[in-house]
Amino acid sequence: MRRLKKLVKNILESELYDNYTPNGAFATGGIVTKIQSAHFLMNRGKAMFLGSGFDLSDAESFLIDKTHKGGTLFIPYGVDEALFYEEKGVKNGN
Repeated sequence: MRRLKKLVKNILESELYDNYTPNGAFATGGIVTKIQSAHFLMNRGKAMFLGSGFDLSDAESFLIDKTHKGGTLFIPYGVDEALFYEEKGVKNGN
């Protein structure tokens, strides 16, 4: 079983084509497409935040309060985590 990651700095090639089985009643299995989208952006020096569509508190915290409490942040390849947070003015809320 895979666990939710708070920060992703690297996506393995195998993860881009992995088979995922949705476990929740509302899951549609679209996570591979989301990972491929994150990989596309990371390769182009852009970040991506992915959070729940049912509980928007993590997205609100990240976008409005500038605090990364939950959800997954994909940062561009080769970018230092601490430097990224500092440049964007985002606090790592653990």
